[in-house]
Amino acid sequence: MTDTTDQNIAGNPQTVSGETAPPVTKPSGASPTPQIADGQKPPAPGPQAKGVGVVNLTGGEQISEPAPQSFDRRLVEGPIVPTLLTFSLPLVWSSLMHSVVGTYSAAWVGQVIGPAGLTAVVICNVIIWMMLMSAIMGMATASNIFIAQAYGAQKLAQMKTVTGTSIVFVLIGSLVLAVLGWIFTPALVSLISTPLEAYAQTIVYLRASCVASVAIFPFVFMTIMIRGTGDARTPLIFTAIWLAFFCLIGPALLVGAVGLPKLGLAGMAYGGGLSAAIALVMLLTWTHVQRHAISLQKDELAYLKPDRQMFSLLLKRGSPIALEGILISGVYLFLLSMVNRYGAETSAAYSASTQLWGYVQMPIGAIAASVSSMASQNIGAGRWDRVGELAWKSCAVAGAITTLLVSLIYAFGDVLLGLFLPDGGETLLIALRINLLVMWSWIPLAVTLVLFGVVRANGAMMAPALIMIGALWLIRIPFAETMQPMLGSDAIWWSFPVGTISCAALAYAYYRWGDWRSKTLMDG
Repeated sequence: MTDTTDQNIAGNPQTVSGETAPPVTKPSGASPTPQIADGQKPPAPGPQAKGVGVVNLTGGEQISEPAPQSFDRRLVEGPIVPTLLTFSLPLVWSSLMHSVVGTYSAAWVGQVIGPAGLTAVVICNVIIWMMLMSAIMGMATASNIFIAQAYGAQKLAQMKTVTGTSIVFVLIGSLVLAVLGWIFTPALVSLISTPLEAYAQTIVYLRASCVASVAIFPFVFMTIMIRGTGDARTPLIFTAIWLAFFCLIGPALLVGAVGLPKLGLAGMAYGGGLSAAIALVMLLTWTHVQRHAISLQKDELAYLKPDRQMFSLLLKRGSPIALEGILISGVYLFLLSMVNRYGAETSAAYSASTQLWGYVQMPIGAIAASVSSMASQNIGAGRWDRVGELAWKSCAVAGAITTLLVSLIYAFGDVLLGLFLPDGGETLLIALRINLLVMWSWIPLAVTLVLFGVVRANGAMMAPALIMIGALWLIRIPFAETMQPMLGSDAIWWSFPVGTISCAALAYAYYRWGDWRSKTLMDG
């Protein structure tokens, strides 16, 4: 969920190359947020814009700029570590809820459907949440960065332009990906050497998940945009509502309880989609009533007409992230096909192990996303003096938390894995071996994602994507392939730390010596 896996509107609507960004006329008295080159002393932040300006949307339509509102300055003025932890905690809780509900869902599937169902869920999660969602989340991450910098620069109209354009994109994009996913489901399932005993269940679950994504993708997209304003509480509340509904609806559709149809494994997917639709309607209603910074009121609906230049910039910044996510998903699909060659026991062991990995990756993603929003707001506000301090302190916090969680899972791994593998035996032993070799590799991954969050906050999207893709496709995959004749399946597990350590070293090199500080997000 990653998120992750979740960064720079510099305050000036003119790009450094002289091209015009999405045309927002500056209110009188507003000062541009200055750009700095690497090594220059950061300037002080400019004053808050006053008055009302005009926003030109595609096609020549003009609407009044939203009236000024107060801006929460905690992310740009508060002490870094306490602010980071406070801002990250709701996302940690959200990720924890996802992991717990994922475990709850996997337990239901394992008990009702059996190992074939659990294997189907893991395969579909890789395809849906790591591949199809990557295309959506690339744009979501870019939108978060644009909104965070606009918020830091106190440019409400620019933020509304990003919001309206992004909403249209995610609605259309979700429908397109759902249709394509449904059509190509059989080909994808066959491509990754799905075990025969799980093949039919995987087809059913993947197609149901494609339908559910039409509601899930927009909901997740909205929560990511909201976090760009520094509001971590609202996404947490409505994520809890979504997951609470799923915990009731999903199992009920799985087994046909309380008069609902018995849909089997597909019921879990449809339950997630229905629950997300309910939560999305509630979220949109709440933000409208509360007049949230990203909400579009009745007189602001013209922002829903996509701004071509903003859409182009979002695509330019979001595409490398989407490409990275898709190619990373390709790596995991490739690795999954390797795992499946070793038979049903190894596949089930791998599936069970990944359930625990989510708990370790949870704070990594939360801190990296929070760092990205914090860095974006600070850059938008001209507070470059805080960016470097934010980077190293966040690396230390993420590394320490990840180390603690890895240690706990090492200590209690047999008990935890027993939740998914109640029969124990050889499958449990394989899962313990997988975790022994893989779990500690998430520590260098934590450093990598934090540093990527910082550099992306200033518009450096391509370099992190190339580093991650290179470390996976040019280091991890070749290592796993070439070492299997000597190490057997252990070569697959050893490829994880080989890949994450290489990626962390390259990420640090780019952060330390790269040109990311001289870039600007609004440079088209």
